[in-house]
Amino acid sequence: MLKDGIEQSAFAATICAQSFLRKEIKKFNQSVWASELAALNTDDSSLWKTAKRYKCKRSRIPALTTPAVTAFTNSQKAEMLADSYREQFSENNLSDLETEMMVFNTPSPISSTLLGLLFSVLLTLRILYLILKY
Repeated sequence: MLKDGIEQSAFAATICAQSFLRKEIKKFNQSVWASELAALNTDDSSLWKTAKRYKCKRSRIPALTTPAVTAFTNSQKAEMLADSYREQFSENNLSDLETEMMVFNTPSPISSTLLGLLFSVLLTLRILYLILKY
């Protein structure tokens, strides 16, 4: 057992799923990029626009603001996004009878719930990667 109480087999399966999804995302991004490159044409100047986009320095991501805080640095922006996602994807209050009945009556198989959670985590990681990359 790990410190968090997760069994090692479940942890290994999570790592394996993350690796698989990372590879699939990379394949997808490469196929999208290949199709974009194949569609470039000198007649409609799309080739030159694409070349210019990669030659010129990109503009910086503007500051992110909430009612309480304004984030300027990449690490502050990443923290702000992480806090936002943590609030959005927190567990329901199951001690409340109304919430418990709503969750009980909602048809959601466990596999789609896990896939949704995994997708949201991967989306968050992708956003954080893009923010920290620039």
